[in-house]
Amino acid sequence: EALIESFGQNSLAVLPFVNMSDDAENEYFSDGVAEEVLNLLAKIPDLRVISRSSSFSYRGKDIDIPSIAEQLNVALVLEGSVRRYGNQVRITAQLIEAHSDMHLWSETYERELEDVFAIQDEISAAIVESLRNTINLDVDEAPRTTATANKDAHDAYLRGQYLLAQREVEGAVREFEKAISLDPDYALPHAQLAIALQLGYLGITLSEQVARATPHAEKAMALDPSMAEAHAAAGVFSWNRDEDQEALRHFENAIRINPNYADVYTWMAQILDWSMGRYSAAFAMREKAVQLDPLSMPALVNYVVALTARGRLAEADRELEKLDTLAPGYSVQLRAERSLPIGNWADGVLGLLDAMRTSPESFGSDSLAYYFALMGLETEALAVEENAGPELLSLLGRSQQAVAAAQANLREDPLDQWNHAAAGLALAGAGDYEGARPYLE
Repeated sequence: EALIESFGQNSLAVLPFVNMSDDAENEYFSDGVAEEVLNLLAKIPDLRVISRSSSFSYRGKDIDIPSIAEQLNVALVLEGSVRRYGNQVRITAQLIEAHSDMHLWSETYERELEDVFAIQDEISAAIVESLRNTINLDVDEAPRTTATANKDAHDAYLRGQYLLAQREVEGAVREFEKAISLDPDYALPHAQLAIALQLGYLGITLSEQVARATPHAEKAMALDPSMAEAHAAAGVFSWNRDEDQEALRHFENAIRINPNYADVYTWMAQILDWSMGRYSAAFAMREKAVQLDPLSMPALVNYVVALTARGRLAEADRELEKLDTLAPGYSVQLRAERSLPIGNWADGVLGLLDAMRTSPESFGSDSLAYYFALMGLETEALAVEENAGPELLSLLGRSQQAVAAAQANLREDPLDQWNHAAAGLALAGAGDYEGARPYLE
């Protein structure tokens, strides 16, 4: 509970810095400068800083500062621009009081490219000084950048971060690996590589994810145990190894270092909810994640599901209105799934079919197949879920096929706890309770 607190008007959004360079591909660099300033400010305990995925969504949109601030529920906005030419960089930044649209501070920095870390620290320090004077922010000094002496390694890291934000994970992994090859002792790319490998976007088994991430999670912690990203990487690593208490310990450390780390609140909520049954604490974490990242699709989806489970349907509907624009396929699917738990299966299935038509690329067919099976529509269930898993096969009464499928999944990925659960349930469904028990335990 100590991790969840209100920030009132001490709230800030950092917009993506405009790329003023001649080369449009330098956008990753301008984004990187803005994100690193954001990450510095996010470490200040009494300041709520909106996450990148929400604040950077305004890139290129013709929306005024007061409107952005209202949508993100912040009092202050930082905007800027970056021009990179040869070995020089020119960075302009300005802090704006959103309600009045008044500039509180602005500065331009023109330096050698090697000095970019110093510029980021100067911007952070200047903003902290401005905040001391305007909102009486109680902070001794501004946090400082985690730097590397190798400019090319930092460049590769920024490209990796840029690609990771677009969920182009394979490209991000390559860039993080390049940064590490250029500077093996640069902690940030080790941490972010460990996280990227475990996000589930690479089409590899959980066992392989953990095996590839292990040396980088360990290296990041060894290099800089005071870095929030290192603890986040170690937390995801422990979580995937089913070491929930250890994962929570690392996540709590990450939050203490960076109280605005929205993804970590979401990950903590998953453990507290799914593994520990601490539903109230999990819900508080989901609320916090949405406060810090109000336009994040994953944070909103999890929050809507949690609100619906509590019967807070009017609030869920308000959040669904945001998803109507951000992710219409998910929005339609969540509206449909509201009907299913109370037995309105036909209405729910019609809604899920509509979601599949609306957004086929993001639609998960397993839920639709499950409810077809519950309604006794075996042909339809197998039509939408061609590679039927053990759960669906059990529900359709194909017990031996379910056992075979579950055991095959377990052989392929023995580290995944869900494969153990599926094997136990399949065996129980086939009447082999003695065989099921060890898997379920």
